[in-house]
Amino acid sequence: MIAVDTNIVLRLILGDDESQLGAVRKLMADDSLFVSLTVLLETGWVLESRCRMPRPAVADALIALTLLEGIQVPRSETVLRLLERYRAGADLADMIHLASAAKLEAFATFDRRLHRDADGASLLKIETPA
Repeated sequence: MIAVDTNIVLRLILGDDESQLGAVRKLMADDSLFVSLTVLLETGWVLESRCRMPRPAVADALIALTLLEGIQVPRSETVLRLLERYRAGADLADMIHLASAAKLEAFATFDRRLHRDADGASLLKIETPA
């Protein structure tokens, strides 16, 4: 398994450069690709801000990527639940933060909206420090 950068993931999602897309497909044929949570986050940011894709399309692309054979995303079940929350209006970075902390006891934040937006999808206790 090899880890990939955001530009590799973008070529796979966008298919906007045939030569590079072919190289990515060859890479996938030879090995599984590891997509880190930070790469997933950056990919979402690029799709939304640079490519001007609407949130539902970005969510669909990230979900499809996570489910793609030959792609490994850490904590993929949690990521998929949190990507659905992102589709419903949650902040993508907040959802990735929760996915990153999924195996810990709790996540502390002063952001009350994050708790509401996660709506239990993280299976992680979200605390507001007093």
